[in-house]
Amino acid sequence: MKSPSPTRGLPPKLYALSPGDLGTEDLQGWLNSFRLCLGAGLRGVLLREPKLTDRVRLSLAVQMRADLNEKGGYLALHDTPHLAVAAGADAVHFGFRSLPLEQARHWSPDSIAMGLSTHEGDSLDGSSPDYAFFGPVFETPSKAGLKDPVGLNELQERCELSRTPIWGLGGIDPSNAAAVLGCGVGGIAVRGALWGSPKPWLVVKEFADAMGGPIG
Repeated sequence: MKSPSPTRGLPPKLYALSPGDLGTEDLQGWLNSFRLCLGAGLRGVLLREPKLTDRVRLSLAVQMRADLNEKGGYLALHDTPHLAVAAGADAVHFGFRSLPLEQARHWSPDSIAMGLSTHEGDSLDGSSPDYAFFGPVFETPSKAGLKDPVGLNELQERCELSRTPIWGLGGIDPSNAAAVLGCGVGGIAVRGALWGSPKPWLVVKEFADAMGGPIG
């Protein structure tokens, strides 16, 4: 794996994606849960909420930035480099519908790390993310009928061949987190296992136990 720029940091070992379907009426309740997760040890989150307007997303990101600053945490925004800069985020994350990563890097501060979502058959040729997601590792409702799970063997192979640090994503929960870490990943990215629970802060603690060490 290559090392990131000394001015850009990588996500923590446990990296949470926001639910992805929040409306304005959901924000206060979700913020409360998010803060309880921080109290349980969560230190990194990727804000990915396409239903919200830029104005609302920025306001939410600024509140999250303040909460994460108290814990030494890591904030990323999905697909919106301009909001990432305005919110003082640590990273911006790109998918296949996003701007080309290298184009965004030209006008983004060098201090902002850039992540990229990848799947089986994808190549990083022509781009240079600081870290990448790879998955889905296991079956997950969000990819049902769209992407087959890659499994642990392919995840390990990707980690061994990649010069870019890999975060496993998709269907990961406390019961299989240790096996994913054993593949040589830089960390794991989770969404459903957290926000699908009525008490996600307890799931954060379960992840910490399963991962056998600091998750931040």
